[in-house]
Amino acid sequence: MQVHRYKTFAATSFAVARAIADLVEAKPQLAIGLPTGNSPLAVYRLWADWQREGKVDFRSIRGFGLDEYLGIPASHPASFANFLKQQVTIPLGLDPGQVAVLDGMAPDPAQACLDWEAKLAEMGGLDVVLLGLGTNGHIAFNEPGSPRDSRTRVAELTPETRRANAPAFGGDEKAVPTKCLTMGIASLLEAREVFLLALGSAKAPAVAAMLLGLAGPHVPASFLQAHPQTQVFLDPTAAVLVG
Repeated sequence: MQVHRYKTFAATSFAVARAIADLVEAKPQLAIGLPTGNSPLAVYRLWADWQREGKVDFRSIRGFGLDEYLGIPASHPASFANFLKQQVTIPLGLDPGQVAVLDGMAPDPAQACLDWEAKLAEMGGLDVVLLGLGTNGHIAFNEPGSPRDSRTRVAELTPETRRANAPAFGGDEKAVPTKCLTMGIASLLEAREVFLLALGSAKAPAVAAMLLGLAGPHVPASFLQAHPQTQVFLDPTAAVLVG
């Protein structure tokens, strides 16, 4: 695991955006695991700028959403499918089929998870996955307690995560679904490279637990310690507890 620290929020986002852009330049059909939330927004905006300016061509990438709320359609404003459409697919000029997303309205969620794993295996797995970090140490929607061998599955969301995501639902925590579909720890660790982006002081305790504590399900991100090609990108406030 390599840890990179930068002096500003902007510099941290730029560094991870540039690192993945370099991979795209080397392999235009790069398969990328794409997170949602606030952390990757600046990264996605940089990619859109570079695409528009002709600096990097992202139009052949293959994107894969990491998770989705169970019980809301892709058209819902707070769905992760809609987030990726608005922040990645449209700005980069991609065909909608280039960004695969989990189906929150799947009639058989368990089968949808099995189909997702089969799809990943068929296309050879992810070249790189970009991850955010939850304040409780979750990655994708793998909440504390998620085992190392977990794969894409239906999972329960913790009250902490639902509170953190309430702004997307008009600030109403009760409106946030209690269940989700998420790629599992084992699924994520099969990516050939992992880039984790953590920004802000609220993430500092989780960063310290991830980097300094024993790996285990109590801090799902700590399992990344064993991945040989993991890079962690931190701004100063996220890194404040790690020396």
